[in-house]
Amino acid sequence: SYEEYVNLLKKNGALVDTTALIKSRRCPDNICQFISKKLGIKIEADNYHKGNIYFLEGNEIIKILEDDKIIKLVWQDKEKYHFKAENWSYSKGDTYSSVCVILTDTFNNLNKDSFSINGISPIPINKLYVAMSRTKGNLYFIQKKDFDKIKQKYIKR
Repeated sequence: SYEEYVNLLKKNGALVDTTALIKSRRCPDNICQFISKKLGIKIEADNYHKGNIYFLEGNEIIKILEDDKIIKLVWQDKEKYHFKAENWSYSKGDTYSSVCVILTDTFNNLNKDSFSINGISPIPINKLYVAMSRTKGNLYFIQKKDFDKIKQKYIKR
């Protein structure tokens, strides 16, 4: 675990600072709070950027998918889509003006108060964290079930 790793480093004489880099210079405050609440990952904002969180439905989905100014972050296989895309995990280190995350089944209920990460492997949680924390502006979500209804239109042939 993270705590065990930190304790091992300390035991071996390393000075471990767990607070210096906690504030994101990228993400707006409300997005950092959302990440902390939903994914259990402590992240704070430097309050420099502003943005909102949107769970898209209906025609909003198509509008965002066809907006080349907004990067779409997909779980995998970014190259198979016509829209500007990157894989969740490959976006690490990148910064975008706005981000649209296409969710997997595991995270389809992310917008619900009842959502919990209990029982979800840390790997997809960390990949979603990377995807969600790439924006310095708005964060859009498309549920997998909604994307599945229209994705054939966006797959390269």
